[in-house]
Amino acid sequence: YKQHIVVTFEFEDGRVEVVDDHYLSCFLNCTQFFGKGHRVCPEAMLDNGTADFVGIKAGIATRGELLAALTQARTGAHLSNPKTQHIRGIRAAHFKFDCPGIFNLDGEAMRHDGEVFLKVFRGQCKVMADRGVLCGGDVASSK
Repeated sequence: YKQHIVVTFEFEDGRVEVVDDHYLSCFLNCTQFFGKGHRVCPEAMLDNGTADFVGIKAGIATRGELLAALTQARTGAHLSNPKTQHIRGIRAAHFKFDCPGIFNLDGEAMRHDGEVFLKVFRGQCKVMADRGVLCGGDVASSK
């Protein structure tokens, strides 16, 4: 399996880069993990206002090499795999596919018409948690 994708990345410093390639799978993450412990973007930080892109390239690897890259994603070791592409500091990404299809958005299957545009907004992610688990329990006393 492979999917031809053209992605236009906009970076925090204003640069624009276009990537035109075939992928087995690709991810755009603001966090290190997804799923049950898959550390696909080990250098990503939720609070820096950017995302990381990781693409596992298709058409240049054997099935065994592609499976190896996927299994390495649990620990983040896939980033050292030469079949994997890693791009950091992304503020926006415009994905163009050859045809309409489905993509995964935070665990939800979403339809697309052949294009998907994603943008990162700094400070817009509300984290909900029990106050008892934050900063040792008492937020006021931690200052």
